[in-house]
Amino acid sequence: MGRNLRGIFMASGAHTPAERRVSLIVGRNLRRLRRERGISSAELSRALRDRDIRLQDTQIRRMETGTIHGQSTPAVTVDHLAAFCEVLNVSPRDLLTEDDEGAG
Repeated sequence: MGRNLRGIFMASGAHTPAERRVSLIVGRNLRRLRRERGISSAELSRALRDRDIRLQDTQIRRMETGTIHGQSTPAVTVDHLAAFCEVLNVSPRDLLTEDDEGAG
């Protein structure tokens, strides 16, 4: 579970290998789709905030790259996934399907 700081829920990192794998797949696809649409991580963060999802652009970049400065990969929640799909106008399958480059 995450922790609550001053009323803001902070997602914890992906703990199991399966959680980490799904988070990495979603992160890679999120980065690709966001860039294809010309949306910066800061713009995505603002669009998510409008949907009551509080992810800073640095957290989004950590999701996309897997880790930054030794910090764990943030776990992608169902709420994150739904909001990403809405903002990027994609289906969950677009974010959850591993491409050939990420396989193996």
